[in-house]
Parts: sequence; C-alpha cells; structure tokens
Amino acid sequence: MTADKIRFLSWSRSGIYDLVGSETLTDGRLTGRVTLSLTDDGEPGHPPATGNAAFTLIGARDIATIDPRSVLRCAPAADSTGAETTKMVHVDFVDPSLPWQYSPTLAHGARLRPWIVLIVARRDEAVVDRARGVITVPASSLQGLDLQRRSHNWAHVQQEGGHQISRLVCPQVAPGSATDDDVLAADTDYVAAVVAAFDDSGGPAWASPTNQAAVRLRLMFSWSFSTGDAGDFETLAGAIRLGRAGGLGRAPLTYVRGGSEADADAVNLHLRGAITGLAADDTTEVLNAAQAAADLVRRRESLEAAVDPLGRKVTGFARYGSVWAADPDTTEWGAALNADPRLRATASLGIRMGRDAQDGLVEAVMTQLGSLPLAAHLVSTLAFGLHHGASSLARHLPSDRARQVDVLSPLLRRMRATHSSAP
Repeated sequence: MTADKIRFLSWSRSGIYDLVGSETLTDGRLTGRVTLSLTDDGEPGHPPATGNAAFTLIGARDIATIDPRSVLRCAPAADSTGAETTKMVHVDFVDPSLPWQYSPTLAHGARLRPWIVLIVARRDEAVVDRARGVITVPASSLQGLDLQRRSHNWAHVQQEGGHQISRLVCPQVAPGSATDDDVLAADTDYVAAVVAAFDDSGGPAWASPTNQAAVRLRLMFSWSFSTGDAGDFETLAGAIRLGRAGGLGRAPLTYVRGGSEADADAVNLHLRGAITGLAADDTTEVLNAAQAAADLVRRRESLEAAVDPLGRKVTGFARYGSVWAADPDTTEWGAALNADPRLRATASLGIRMGRDAQDGLVEAVMTQLGSLPLAAHLVSTLAFGLHHGASSLARHLPSDRARQVDVLSPLLRRMRATHSSAP
C-alpha cells in the first residue's frame, strides 16, 4: 500500500473472538472455548491430556469510561465556535479496534455492531453527569439512530501509509436544521457524547423509536462545541454574487483652478479610499485630473521663482516624500504623489489627522510604556543620592589634599592599586 492511498475497513477486532462459537450471552458477555493440551514431562511416553476450557470475554457492561489519551481527534474540536453546519460530527481513536473490542456480538461478514456510538444533543437539553458516568438526552437526539440495524455503519477503520485509526460518526440530522444540506442547526451549542450502545444484558441501549421523553445512557467520553452561520465555506462562498460597486470608496473632490479671474473655475474629481471599486476612471475624470496636474506644475514653478519685496523666497506647495527621498519627484511614486491633486489631497488629509491626533497619540504611547514614570523616578533618586554623597564628602573632608589623605588613611590598605599596594 502506497503512502498516498487510503483504505477503509468495516471493523477490526482481536482474533480471540474466532474462538466464540455462539452469540448466546452469559450475564451480557460472550463465552468461548479453547482446546488445551497438557503433557507431563516427568513421564515420557505418557499420552497428553486434552480438553476444552471455557472462558468469558469482557463485554460492554464491564467498561466504565474511555481513557481520554485514546482519543486522537474530535471534530468539531472541543470548545470550538463557528463549526460548519454541513459537516458530520466524528471522533477518531488511536486504537483501530477500540469501537468493536467489547461488543457482545459476533461479526456477520462486513457487519459488526460497535459497543460505543457517538450521539449529539443540544447543550441546553442534555444533562451530563461525569461523576456518575451518565448522560440524559431527549429522545429527539436519538431520532433515526437504529442501533440494531444501522450502528455498524457508524464506525470504520481508516488505513493510510501504514497507520490505522478508528472513527465514530454521528449520522443523525439535528432537529432545527435549516436545509437538507445541514446536519446541525446554526448558532447552537452542542454536546457530543460517546455512549455505550449495549445495556448490561447485551441488548441495545435504547429502542428505536423510543416512547420515552428522555433517555439515560452510560457516558464514556464527551466534548462541547458551537456552530456558526448555516452552511460551510463552500456554500457561503457560492452565495457571493458580483454586483455594481457604484461610488463605493469614492469621495467627491472639487479643485478650484487658480490664475486669472477668467481661469478661476471648478474641476470635479474623486478621491479613492482603501476599499473601492476596481473600475477605471471615466474619460472626464482622466481629463480633469490631467488638467489639474498641469495647473499644479505651473503654479509650483511660479511659486519657486517668486520672491517678496525683501528678496525672500515664497513658501510653496508641500513636497511629499522628502523624508524618504532627497528628491521624491525623481521616483515613480513620488512623482505621482506630488503631481496628482487627488493623491495630494489624501496625503494632506493624513497629515491633518496626524496633527490633530498627536496629543492623543503621545498619551497612548506613554500609557503603553507604563513603567516609564517609575524608571524616571528611580533614575532621579539615584542622581539625588549621588549628588548628596558628593556634597557630604565635600562638606566633611578638609580642603587640603594632604589632610584628606590623613582622614582616609585607615582605608588605604583596603584600596586597590594598579600595580602595587597603596602607600
């Protein structure tokens, strides 16, 4: 078998069940017989004694719980939210024979009823008592789950690349499902439970259909999850339809041409936002933008050449991008940014927003730093201590250096010197 080939088996179980000759149960357990041969090595030539020894197999009634470490994967994952409603709930086990190992029944070809099955119930309707190992669910949660006739279809073995796992699948459609494609209801909290499929006598754990309002079952393992919107990614993506964006992400911009009174007329443009339609600008928009760009170039050149009566340069248009490039007009992005009036308006708006919000931004930075005031306090305390120590020495030591040596002479033998001991 190649690593990329997947094979499914109906069931897997220990070969000891081949020694069980009948489905007759004793206290809910299967019994078998094995042939034994006893030879007495102390008496050579003595014929061996043979006979049949009966044995009883452990059944579903003897198992109280499942070790959580035997669970390989839960789907949907435990405590997950937004689970897809079209996917069947299932659980995988490390041991490929676990779902059938304690079934008090024999296989009939590909049919072998598992001793555990997976059920799903609404969290507000199920009562889980882990201390006693039981779960109580409404009969509606077992609708369509016929243990005697169909449970062999709810478990299988998966083989892939030399590895094997077993899987339990819950096939029922939950009450309240929105469409035929959904097996779970949308926006609902659920409990998934692995329960015993046989009672203590070896019969089915519940009848189908049942006349009970609620059914109490032996709980082996459980987890909780919640669903999201109806459908899954494929169905939700398939519901997307193209539509006209219209003026999505476009804001009107009026550019008033300068110059003489005759040239002072308005040019209508549009600003594009971060989310906008992909359609190209119409011909009028392109022509108006080109006209405005030409006006900007002429106006900027006239301002750069102008001087006031005192010979001082006149402040002109902002040159955006000069922080990143010495001459942004020599770059492709800089030339477009400074020449296109629509891009200039966007850049100007960003600068205005930064200026208006600078106090709040600085305050937020200070809040994020958090311990900066404490660090400043510690540094100032240290500086004060150093200054106080130096001041104390200056006030208590003699001003004459020779006298200072006399005062500190008791410490000299403990002072370090570079090449020899201090005098």
